[in-house]
Amino acid sequence: MKMKLLLGLGILLLTIQSPALSSPAFKHKESSATVAIMSRLCSEMNFSADQKSRITEIINVFMEEKAKILPLQETDRQAYAEKQASYFKILKSKLSEVMMKTQLKQFLLLKPRVNETDNALYGLFY
Repeated sequence: MKMKLLLGLGILLLTIQSPALSSPAFKHKESSATVAIMSRLCSEMNFSADQKSRITEIINVFMEEKAKILPLQETDRQAYAEKQASYFKILKSKLSEVMMKTQLKQFLLLKPRVNETDNALYGLFY
């Protein structure tokens, strides 16, 4: 009897806790760069609500990780370029899990020129 009660309480606690762990309070806070990037992407592309939230999370994590290597731009440009390329490869892989092939192709076509530093998408590609 005690075992059934403990098992029932355990399942109840897991059921109650599961939605809390996936609530927005436990997600990364969106950076202003992520907001600008998503605004630009959403103006150029059509995403479902689910895609939009998942892409936002992917880009936010990417931008958080990229912020850690930004000092390398000043001290070791080659190391920065290598890490940026590696991070972008991972970003592209994660986006390919969420976007349709045509959307991913459209995303890649939005790559700004090297001198377009004021483009919201610049931080993703460079």
